[in-house]
Amino acid sequence: MKNATPCLYTLIAIVLLVSCVRKNNNHSGDHELTGDWSFTGMHLKTVNTVTYSDGTDVLKTVTFSDAETTDNGGSLHISADTLTGEGFTYTLKTTARAYIYENNKLTDSVRSPFQFTLPPASSVVKYKRAGTDSIYFNPCLITGVGKGMTPECVTGARIEFDKNRLMVSSSVTETSTQKKKGIRYAIANKSTAIITFERQARK
Repeated sequence: MKNATPCLYTLIAIVLLVSCVRKNNNHSGDHELTGDWSFTGMHLKTVNTVTYSDGTDVLKTVTFSDAETTDNGGSLHISADTLTGEGFTYTLKTTARAYIYENNKLTDSVRSPFQFTLPPASSVVKYKRAGTDSIYFNPCLITGVGKGMTPECVTGARIEFDKNRLMVSSSVTETSTQKKKGIRYAIANKSTAIITFERQARK
């Protein structure tokens, strides 16, 4: 039988990657990207799939997470080519749902509570605009998220304006293999995040 431990490292990775990075565009008026913004929240979704065979059966665990951050804080200053984040912090509290399959037949499910608080963090990232709704990081942004986690390489994001709000969307899809005790595991991760900022009043 299989080991049903939900894989949450992708969730944490996308959280940290997005909270320390920000986005760009080049509009006028209310849609001007440059200026000062307050971080107001983040919506995260992840799907993690781990598949392996014990030589007789094919075993698979699919883990889903869907969460909104709370206790959000921090500011973002956007200049012509630089994103400067100061004091970014939030709390993430969710329950991951893992479904376990044997030979494509559902055999069990597991719910795993998860809570994470990001201590206030700051960062400086260079960016380049691409069209009217995207920005790219050059080189890509590498985010390490701690023990047992795999760094993510984020190269770009999409942006959208709604009055005085800035929404930044990022998506990461990753596949890899790991070998433990002679068993090869195929891992597929998909993470999406929408980060929201509110323009600070001009002084």
